[in-house]
Parts: sequence; structure tokens; C-alpha cells
Amino acid sequence: MNVIGDPWTISARLPLEKMPIHRLAPAFDEQSTTAEMFETGVKVVDLIQPFLKGGKIASSAALE
Repeated sequence: MNVIGDPWTISARLPLEKMPIHRLAPAFDEQSTTAEMFETGVKVVDLIQPFLKGGKIASSAALE
């Protein structure tokens, strides 16, 4: 897929729902107040340094 979500080939079509960038915020009663873990998809990061959704995230790696 390219940067705007269009497939490069016809066989790469994915059933995705496109949502606008600028949209209304969810209603207050639809928002969650519990702490949820943000899954990065990288198992090592999720195991060693779990992140909370909605918080500020800073992750770095030292290359030596």
C-alpha cells in the first residue's frame, strides 16, 4: 500500500474502512476510563516495556 492507503496491485485489495483525519471526538459516555495496554505488535517491546493507551510514549534503543 502507498502512503494514502491505495493498493499497489489489484490483487492486494484489502477490505478497509477509510476514516477521515478530521472528525468529531467521541461522546464522553463512549470514552473509556480504564487503563489499557497499547499493543505495538513487537513482542519484545510489549513484554519488556508495555505502554498505556493515551499516554506519552518515548522509546529509544542504544546502538553500540
